[in-house]
Amino acid sequence: RLQPRAAAAAEVGDEYAETCFTATCEVSNERDPHHSVVHIVAGDYPGLVRIVAWVLNGLGLEVKRAKLSVEDGVATQDFWVTDRFTGGKLEDPAAVAERVEEYCRVCMPSDGLPEPEVFEAGHIRVDNRGETTVVVVRGESGFARRSSSEALLALASCVSGLGFDIKEAALLHEGEPAQEWRFDVVDTSGARLTYSEATGLLFCLQLLTEGCASTVVMPSKPHTMQPPP
Repeated sequence: RLQPRAAAAAEVGDEYAETCFTATCEVSNERDPHHSVVHIVAGDYPGLVRIVAWVLNGLGLEVKRAKLSVEDGVATQDFWVTDRFTGGKLEDPAAVAERVEEYCRVCMPSDGLPEPEVFEAGHIRVDNRGETTVVVVRGESGFARRSSSEALLALASCVSGLGFDIKEAALLHEGEPAQEWRFDVVDTSGARLTYSEATGLLFCLQLLTEGCASTVVMPSKPHTMQPPP
């Protein structure tokens, strides 16, 4: 069951106190004779399926069957998987469950408190204070070695894949050590993104830019969202 817990004041400050919902994950080698079964229950939010897919891929798992559903804002996901390298069941189901839970954690503002409007994670900044949501992505490492057209395709695919529209885009800097892009993003109605949409986009862009050097390498640590000081 989802367990809400307040984020530490040191992380977000009293003005931006949050309630966090921690996803639960169980991995069983007994439910199926040929596959390990990954069972996830999490609060539903934009980008959740992509995050789960990225984690499973990064852990070297092959998905043989999947069943996903959402009811009353709670997502339930089951994946029948094998180890990509051995072709068999997982050797350490508990470690996989722990990593999935770590990456699927989601936080929302506590009732009665203002929602943060500016978010930063790594080299990505999402500013929700204007009529549009302004996203600045400074991709380094493997991402910076992509051509500008390749980077634009990857970033635009991430934004549009979540159902958002790019109204304006600009390449602020090209080449090593970093490639920097700015996007003005809106939802399907032409409005700036909601809190959950903005943080979901932030997380997906972070996964894209930090993991682009190899499709099977995950970011070294989970996303932590902090409002500006």
